Amino acid sequence: MKTTHFILAACISAAFLTSCNQSQTTVQTKERTIEVSGTAEKEVVPDEVYFTITLQEYKKNGKKINLADMEKILLDRALKMDIKKEDLKLDNLTAYSYNYYYYGYGYSRKRDDVMATGTYRVKLKDTEQMDKLLENNEGLNVTYAYLSNFACSKKEKYNEELREKALKITKEKATKLLAAVGAELGEVISITDGGVVNSNNSYYPYGYYYGYGPAEERSANSVDMASASKSEPAVSPRNLKLRAEMKVVYRIK
Repeated sequence: MKTTHFILAACISAAFLTSCNQSQTTVQTKERTIEVSGTAEKEVVPDEVYFTITLQEYKKNGKKINLADMEKILLDRALKMDIKKEDLKLDNLTAYSYNYYYYGYGYSRKRDDVMATGTYRVKLKDTEQMDKLLENNEGLNVTYAYLSNFACSKKEKYNEELREKALKITKEKATKLLAAVGAELGEVISITDGGVVNSNNSYYPYGYYYGYGPAEERSANSVDMASASKSEPAVSPRNLKLRAEMKVVYRIK
């Protein structure tokens, strides 16, 4: 009987100790923390201009002028302006049938009547190069051209600087908030990178419209960049606004 009482008492004691340990563990995992966010902004001057040009095949004196020939003219002109070959890229290529001919059993089209259209994207140093590139349109059938957007070659460097600045801001903010309630800031528990956003890097609403047809056949009603640029100053690039956001969870001492 004594043995039974001893075993029962031991079990109760063990259960009590286990309960206490579990309670202590629960209390230990409930850390006091504070979560704060920090943002940092910087305006930078862009040093890259992206220009989009659309070329379309056409016929001159009954002869088809191929897209490949116009592309070569555009590339040669770009190289003379110290624009790198890799900075001129084909973005899109489409084709359409110009005419249909009836041969008794249905419609068929001649190969020369299928006209291709190519859209090219070129990276320039400034907006003055944009005007010079198409100053003389001889041999080119430019149907549309516009300034796509501005960019900065040192963007990644600035992004890292902004992230570091945003992190320092979170520490300063958390320290001041805890000091107001008589608490001290502890070590970092977690960091969430909200990324860096360029609020001005959307489509830039500026461009030139070109009338259909090659330069030597274009009507007087068409708008020509060469003539327009003589009366209008080059576009001044607007500053790019970079914004970084970081969220940090700190332990409270």
